[in-house]
Amino acid sequence: MPVLCFLGFYLSLGALIFSEWESWSFTEGFYFSFITLTTIGFGDYVPGDAVMSVDSKDGQYKLVCSVVYLLLGLAVLSMSFNLIQEEAVEFFIKQAKNCGIIDDDDDDEDSER
Repeated sequence: MPVLCFLGFYLSLGALIFSEWESWSFTEGFYFSFITLTTIGFGDYVPGDAVMSVDSKDGQYKLVCSVVYLLLGLAVLSMSFNLIQEEAVEFFIKQAKNCGIIDDDDDDEDSER
């Protein structure tokens, strides 16, 4: 649950940043953040108005901040997905043991090896 809360916060942060810089709605900024960080990348929303004006000092700052946000976000999302996957696997193994599909003796045999 904390992982999902952090993901929601991180995506919302990106939505706020990009909606402010690019004059997008919050929903469009959230959509861009999610699609980009999950590496789906449809390309229908691309930061350009504020980030691509690299001639100005403000544009360079926004470009650097965007790159840092996206690179850090790629690592955060992949780590979060991995944690969620591990939790799901543990949950289903526990449920399978409770239903009798998997014997509890399987863990004992693995620890003896």
